[in-house]
Amino acid sequence: MTTSPAILLACLAAAPARSAWYDFAKNDSAPEVVELQVAGRQMENLVDVLEMFPDELKGGKLVVRGKASTTRGSIGAVLVSVDGGANFTKAQLERSGAFYFDFSPTIEREHEFQIRAVDTTGRASDPKAGGFKILVLPDKSREEALALFNKLLELYKKRDRAGFMALVAEDFEGNRASLEEGLENDFSSLSSIDIVPSILRIGKVGGVMELEFSFVRRVQSRTSGKVLSDNSRTVMGFIRQGDELRLYSMAAPLIFGVAAGGEAATSVDATAGGDKILAVTAEGDVVKVDQQQTVGATANQTVSNIVTGQLSIVCAMATGDTNTNCSSVALDSRAATRNLTYQQQRHARDMNTGEVSVTAHFNEHPPATAATGCVWVVEPNSLIRDLGVSDPSSVKTVSSDAADYETAIPANGEVRLVAGRVYAVKTPTLYALLKATTANCSYTPPGGGPDVVSVNAVFEYRIQLSQNPAFY
Repeated sequence: MTTSPAILLACLAAAPARSAWYDFAKNDSAPEVVELQVAGRQMENLVDVLEMFPDELKGGKLVVRGKASTTRGSIGAVLVSVDGGANFTKAQLERSGAFYFDFSPTIEREHEFQIRAVDTTGRASDPKAGGFKILVLPDKSREEALALFNKLLELYKKRDRAGFMALVAEDFEGNRASLEEGLENDFSSLSSIDIVPSILRIGKVGGVMELEFSFVRRVQSRTSGKVLSDNSRTVMGFIRQGDELRLYSMAAPLIFGVAAGGEAATSVDATAGGDKILAVTAEGDVVKVDQQQTVGATANQTVSNIVTGQLSIVCAMATGDTNTNCSSVALDSRAATRNLTYQQQRHARDMNTGEVSVTAHFNEHPPATAATGCVWVVEPNSLIRDLGVSDPSSVKTVSSDAADYETAIPANGEVRLVAGRVYAVKTPTLYALLKATTANCSYTPPGGGPDVVSVNAVFEYRIQLSQNPAFY
């Protein structure tokens, strides 16, 4: 039985501190190996046994690189033994002292590695001082990948978010935070989860172990009580982190973090495009949608964090000789969180009070007409664009590019909004759709008293709280 590198390193940490592996082979009156790299692993600490897997070899060969130096003359040779010093082979050597050596190890056989540096004065380092064993273990990546997949599936069904995320690679290819939030939303939205996978392929692509599978899935919505099912196929990727595999990537359609959509997925399985797959809406309901062909479209394929409502502006103003505003009417999302899902509440808390607000502003005296006398002030530091449509529900997405917006709204900026038209509003942290359902602004000339402007307007809004420009 061999001791794992992790245990060895832990034991070494408790021993007296030493600066590097090559200090053990150092002799003040002899040359030394100052750098050593085995199969891409930098040897900075002494180990008894260096364990690795076949996927770390190059064409079946284990590659050793390093550099030797000396205080007198120059390095004349670097000799390497893989049988405990019984035989030595010359490594390829450069004038700088850099060297290269490779050999074909036997799986599950311990190779006793020693290295000797010889300088041109005849001095040599002690090969036994820094010797260690190399053991290439059988490739169990396929079994490990399947075991990890089953573990992830088990944790997901148990709704163990922390346990699941502990098995996700630190450099997860998608958005790791979105995946965790997606899991949280899945667990709060689905009252039952049943997934039956069928493995189609397990293989290595570059340094990633890919697992391709089809699945049949059946869930129940907490919101509506509906039971829905789907079936499709997808791919997951795993990479080695330390001595164990971790989840590295997921293609759409997702079976974990369904609510995260394209934020967690980094590709789309080519065979799944157009399949009817399950998705989670902003209200925590489960729906079936067409799997989109791209990650970007997948990210926007379901409503994620949309709240809707109306802003009503009713006031009467004596105009006098100065510009006059109605009181600003705004959605304070923090006062309306009772009707939002948990995920929406988290986004709403980051939204500025009054970030979506409208007020009437009268700036002509006397007005040429009521229509020209009233303009509308939208939250400053925003951008606005007339979308040329009258039905907000027909707008599926808006532009995230500021250059596509017609007007930048400065502080107290005035905008003429045409009743019945839908406008896209881009604020510092969110997107909104705004439509004046009614926008009445009537002028009463003075008749023994001040002239008066009366405002009666209703603005319909749809707000995407998650900085997502999608509205479907």
